[in-house]
Amino acid sequence: MKVLLLSPLPPPEGGIASWTVNLLEYSGQGLPRFEIIQQDTGLKYRNIHKNDFFSRIFLGLLEAARIFKALKINIKENSPDVIHLTSSASLALFKDYFTLRIARKNKIPLIMHWHSGKIPSLSLLCNWEWKLLGYVIRGSHTSIVIDPKSYHNLINNAFRNVVYIPNPIGLALENKIKNLAHGNNHPSQNRLIFVGHVIKKKGVFELVEASAQIPLVEELIMVGSYESAIKNELSLLAKKRENREWLKFYGVLDNDTVLEQVRKSAIVVLPSYTEGFPIIVLESMAMGRSVIATDVGAIPEMLATSSDKPCGICVPARDVEKLRDAILSLLEDPEKAQMMGNNGTERVLNYYTLDKVMEHYQSVWSNAIPR
Repeated sequence: MKVLLLSPLPPPEGGIASWTVNLLEYSGQGLPRFEIIQQDTGLKYRNIHKNDFFSRIFLGLLEAARIFKALKINIKENSPDVIHLTSSASLALFKDYFTLRIARKNKIPLIMHWHSGKIPSLSLLCNWEWKLLGYVIRGSHTSIVIDPKSYHNLINNAFRNVVYIPNPIGLALENKIKNLAHGNNHPSQNRLIFVGHVIKKKGVFELVEASAQIPLVEELIMVGSYESAIKNELSLLAKKRENREWLKFYGVLDNDTVLEQVRKSAIVVLPSYTEGFPIIVLESMAMGRSVIATDVGAIPEMLATSSDKPCGICVPARDVEKLRDAILSLLEDPEKAQMMGNNGTERVLNYYTLDKVMEHYQSVWSNAIPR
């Protein structure tokens, strides 16, 4: 059975691209009943930091034309039994709509995989994005969502072809976990780290502002791509403390180096305005580090914040005061921070390995393919 996977590969780096790499690495070891044919849908013409009208619309059309041309060739040459399409919704919904039309024309079942935490908020707006999302969901065979909030929201809105499947960690990370006990588990207690695109919607301004109010924060490490204008603004904000050298920009690092930097830090902070299923949260849990993040997308479920074994703390998006209080509470209680980190490693191994998650993907593919 052939599965045509329409999903991005790095560069640029990102959550969906990391998911694709992990899935392909696992399937490369051999899946008994499935052959995965991957088509890269990553950005080739537009920079992730360019969000002006020209970049998003005109260059988006160029991206779509390239993807559809390759899709038609793939269908003709490989005759897939099912198409698995990853999407972040928003303007990508137009691409999803036309992909659905092509799949229908060729009588191939389409699996939509929504890597987005926006679905509950879209249902309240009831705007063009929600209506187009609903059309694509109803037209596809199955929609996979990555957080419980989105699943329950869609079920409550009378969608029935929806399943909840969390994203997994990669095999390399799973192997790293096994060696954690033999390595250094004494991070710098006053070191925070952020990993992601250094842009406003990731909450980086709130993070710097909150950290500037906490003298205990000796280092805040920013890992990820950034533009000089954003760096200058954040550096200016850091001047609220006498020594602004506590804020450091490391730029883009390879994955092994990112995990090494996470391991050296006491706390990982991700105060995004919106997220789906951020892989850095899983990676941080796997590395035995407590996480402070916003209560968006799948994050509260990932961190098990309402359980008796929480792996971190969730705060509201854009709330500098609560973010500051959460950071301070863990810096002042390193034993609590380490306990949350230990809980995270245990939770990753229990729920988020590829062996566990791939069973669900294969079940969805099997159910979509006509007997």
